[in-house]
Amino acid sequence: MSRRRWSIWLGPPIAVAIVAVALIRLQAGAEAGGKATPVAAGACAESPLTRDADGKVSRGGAKGAWWRLTERLDGKGFMIGRALVLGQGGAVRVALQLRSETLASGPVGGVVALTTDDGSISEIRLVSIAKACSWTVHQAMDLVRGAFVDPSDGSVVAHLLDRSTREDLGTWRVAATGGDPTLVLAPLPPAALGRVFSTDYRLDAAGRRLAVQSCSDLACITRIVDLADPSRAVITIDGQQGQIVGFAGGRLVTWAQCVGLPCGVLAWDFAARTSTEIVDRAESAAVTEDGEFLLAVKDSIRNRTIRVAVGRGGEVAVKGVSRDEQVLSGGVTGFAGYEGNADEVALAIPNGTPHAFRPSAAEVLP
Repeated sequence: MSRRRWSIWLGPPIAVAIVAVALIRLQAGAEAGGKATPVAAGACAESPLTRDADGKVSRGGAKGAWWRLTERLDGKGFMIGRALVLGQGGAVRVALQLRSETLASGPVGGVVALTTDDGSISEIRLVSIAKACSWTVHQAMDLVRGAFVDPSDGSVVAHLLDRSTREDLGTWRVAATGGDPTLVLAPLPPAALGRVFSTDYRLDAAGRRLAVQSCSDLACITRIVDLADPSRAVITIDGQQGQIVGFAGGRLVTWAQCVGLPCGVLAWDFAARTSTEIVDRAESAAVTEDGEFLLAVKDSIRNRTIRVAVGRGGEVAVKGVSRDEQVLSGGVTGFAGYEGNADEVALAIPNGTPHAFRPSAAEVLP
């Protein structure tokens, strides 16, 4: 199944020419202390993703890659766009000036998936931090709201809306080798939730289960699809829940249904579709990629952070998180991202450079 309006492809050499007109290619220059002057992303000659012999995205040299997205304001304080800054470790390498309708995710293999919209055309791009270049994956007349790279095969998964009606058109996959997009998950029926304002994604540690969460202004519904066996029934969790956090301990972790923060954190059982509260209140939270631990900042003013072994239970207070730092939970709705090891989460202050934190190695407070 495919949609003609979705398929406005820009294959080489057209893609390179169009991106080259819009962007200026410069070489990144290092400065003292490991910092760097950010440069504009040039046009990649081909997809910047590299894959191993088994087809998976190569990630070994990308640890410590990060991005952050901030608002660009005019002299009167009105938002006129967004700025995306990317780097690795302590070095800032790439900067892009983007439209207001911009979402980012990753990095995966040192590459950030970026969606932008100009009011008539949506674009999916892959931005390489190491190569300081941008590759146009796809353009669509429909509205693309968020995309991510699947590390198992390098394909790009994105959510699509009808531009005129904002009707949900489902979740689609663009293969790493090109071709027509294929449907991953059908649209959520309008009666199930009403107008959807945001859609977010999480993959489990094995890269097999994909959670697609749709949220209105009042509630959220999460559907879990088996990517390895699409014929298996979709698991739907439509109990009271807030934004998705991730997979952990064989369960799905979400925020509770709250108005603002702090808020509780829930772990959902797939079979029973019931939840257990694992944190009574938190200001930010994330699970490690391997699903072993959840890290949550409970009180940033008093600098109180806790670690929870999701599969085994037990909450302990830990050291190592600075005051005002937030835990980054990933997805396509965040302000920053970080590529670390499977047993790490990322921390950042607003507009700060993300860095890794290993919950299992954190010093426990008495």
